[in-house]
Amino acid sequence: MPDATMITAADIARLANVTRATVSHWRKRHADFPEPAGGTAASPAYEREQVLSWLRGHRRLPEQSRADTLWAELRHTVDASTVPTLAAILLHLENGGPRASDVDLTWTALAAEVAPVAAARGARRLFDELHDRMLATVAPRAPHTPPELAALMAAIAGPRPTVLDPACGSGNLLLAALAAGAGRVHGHERDPGLAALSGVRLAFDGGRGEITVDRPFGEPRTEARGRASAVVCHPPFKERATATGPDPRWTYGRPPRNESELAWLQHCLWLAEPGAPVVLLLPPAVASRPSGRAIRAELLRRGALRAVVALPPGAAPPAHLGLHLWILTAPTVDLPQGTLFVDGSACTDAREVAWRRLSELVLPAWREFADSGEIPPTGTRRVVPAETLLDDAVDLTPSLHVAHQPLGAEVVASMADGLTDALEQRLRVFRKDLGRLSFAESGARARWELHTVADLERGGELVILRAEVPQVGDIVLRGVGDRREPTVITEANAEAAGSRFVLRPAPGRLDPSFLAGFLGGPANKALLDRGPGLTGEVVRRLTVPVIALPEQRALGRAFAMLRDFEESAERVTELGRTLRRTVEDGLATGVLEPG
Repeated sequence: MPDATMITAADIARLANVTRATVSHWRKRHADFPEPAGGTAASPAYEREQVLSWLRGHRRLPEQSRADTLWAELRHTVDASTVPTLAAILLHLENGGPRASDVDLTWTALAAEVAPVAAARGARRLFDELHDRMLATVAPRAPHTPPELAALMAAIAGPRPTVLDPACGSGNLLLAALAAGAGRVHGHERDPGLAALSGVRLAFDGGRGEITVDRPFGEPRTEARGRASAVVCHPPFKERATATGPDPRWTYGRPPRNESELAWLQHCLWLAEPGAPVVLLLPPAVASRPSGRAIRAELLRRGALRAVVALPPGAAPPAHLGLHLWILTAPTVDLPQGTLFVDGSACTDAREVAWRRLSELVLPAWREFADSGEIPPTGTRRVVPAETLLDDAVDLTPSLHVAHQPLGAEVVASMADGLTDALEQRLRVFRKDLGRLSFAESGARARWELHTVADLERGGELVILRAEVPQVGDIVLRGVGDRREPTVITEANAEAAGSRFVLRPAPGRLDPSFLAGFLGGPANKALLDRGPGLTGEVVRRLTVPVIALPEQRALGRAFAMLRDFEESAERVTELGRTLRRTVEDGLATGVLEPG
């Protein structure tokens, strides 16, 4: 195992939040930079304490939380094989302290390092802060199901006595199922380290579940089918199916090698009791690939496929694809039925997934259809009989089956008038709001004392949360993409998605609109736009002025006014796009014609 007191240039770059090229530049330009104390000429190693002292002396060391500092110290003692031990130690500390029988005595030094920080911050909080780092260490390529999508899938499955996820990964779907009312949850995971980490995560959340290490997926099953009362799954994509020999799972057809998703689908059906809902997240190509046509047809003939929902791009990785949700049941009697198609691909708001709007579209439609087997068609949903779908292609892409009816000329004219009125009204209000602003006294900005987000966190003025479903009043910071400006969560936009970091201000101490406005200001823009992804270190380096709460609220109202104008302008823009598409559809279908 590497010496924990020695670090490489890559480690220095992570500590200082810079590139390796910058570290190389420091070595060449600063005569007092520490000399290598080991390693090789190509990869020198340095004494950690000497490097930290140099970084502090040159003000190159960014502010770090206790969790950040602890992880940096543990980097050379924690790897994929020891992450489960670290997680177990935190769980035991939460429950009263680690026992020698529960923790490998080889790692008592690890417990000694962790215990003081856990005592100061709380073991549960420290686990949450370290979870993403532990997950990236033990399973860097594990599929990620965003919490909002996991909540939607769990709501579709409904509150069931037992919910199973046969590819549970980090456990997001299982936690969402518990939040949706599941009695108990069970997870299967092939990676032992990931299974152990996610098992500890479940234990922190009440212990109403368990995760077991599953055998390789391609091994034939000989035991009786499962009895789960619901199955939810985000299977790994693009695996090679290795279906060999007799296997009771392939009742709808042996999956071809390039149809691993259809293999997972049948695996999930096999694990569910008859009549139980099965909800899977699948790539859109599964609905139309020629190699899967026979299995899709058999699912329709036997009434197993109940619904296909098209999601907007960005609902889950890969962000450029609009993935699909497939809702199935293991039928008690093989009988063709209608299939519900819902097209939620347009449920976006300013290039982000509008989760509330998506849920309001999908959940009522599915519940009405599940209860009655019928539902009136609209421009975003339609029930299609199995015999209609059983053509040469058996293409189950929702957009092909949802009827988009073009509007008449009178409706189009009314939409155009509404667009003009909305734009003129919003501009009048904006001009009035701008008239209330005035130029500040010269030098007023210079009198502001700036504190970092790390300072505010230490002072109890806010809490930093990772990848959590935001609440009203939170500030969301998105981790990737071209929209990293902080967003205040309100009742109107509570469906905001893509939240890598959530800042939760302490009531009565920080005004949310003030905080979001300054976090996205010029002083922080360079940090927010830096690099391909947002990190906790960058978030904690953002600065905010320290001013009295009444002044915060006044500035917050001005920031909120600007945000409202932008949102109104985006709605007008979207209405314009809708108007264009409507007119195009009318021309293309003959409802409208040029004069």
